[in-house]
Amino acid sequence: MADKQLRKGKKKWFTIVAPQEFKNAEVGETLSYEPEGLIGRGMNVNLMNLTGDPKKQNMEVALKINKVNGSIAETEAVGFYLVRTYVKRLARNGARKIDESYKFDLKDKVKIVIKPVIVTKSKTHNSVMAALRKKTHEFLKDYCDKNEYEKVLLSVTGNQLQRELQKILSKVYPVTVCQFRIVERI
Repeated sequence: MADKQLRKGKKKWFTIVAPQEFKNAEVGETLSYEPEGLIGRGMNVNLMNLTGDPKKQNMEVALKINKVNGSIAETEAVGFYLVRTYVKRLARNGARKIDESYKFDLKDKVKIVIKPVIVTKSKTHNSVMAALRKKTHEFLKDYCDKNEYEKVLLSVTGNQLQRELQKILSKVYPVTVCQFRIVERI
C-alpha cells in the first residue's frame, strides 16, 4: 500500500467554490492526487450557508465539480432539495397534501424533474385536488418553456416561483404551503 502512495505522490488540497449564481462562495476543501480525479464529484450544501439567509436553512443545493483551475474546483448546480424533516412538518391534521412529479424540457434543452408539495388549508374534495394538480402542471409547463435552467434554479432558490404558483392556486382553493421538494437536472 505504501508503494502505491509513493508512485502517485502526495495528495493536494483543492478549494471548492459555488457557481456564479451563488457569487462563487467557498463551500469546502477536498484532497486529491490529481485535479482530474475531482471532476464529477458531487456534494450537497445547505442554502443558508451559501446565501447567509437563515430562512433558507431547510433547503439544500446539489453541486457537482465540473472543472479545476489550479487549486480551485469550480462547481455547477445540478439540483435543489428540501430537507426531509421539513417536508414531514408541512402537513397538518385536517389538511390535504399533494405530492406530484413532473418532467419538463426547458428553453435551453435541459430536462428537469420538479416535485411540488402543496398543502391545502382544510380537507377538500377530490375534484378540487384535481383542479389544483391541473393548474400546477399548466403553470410549470408554461414557465419551463420560457426559461433556461439557471433562471429556473435561481427563482426556486429565491422562492419567487413558489410564491407565483401559490397565488395562482389560491384562486382555486386556499393553499397554506406551496414548495418544491425536488428540482433536479436529468
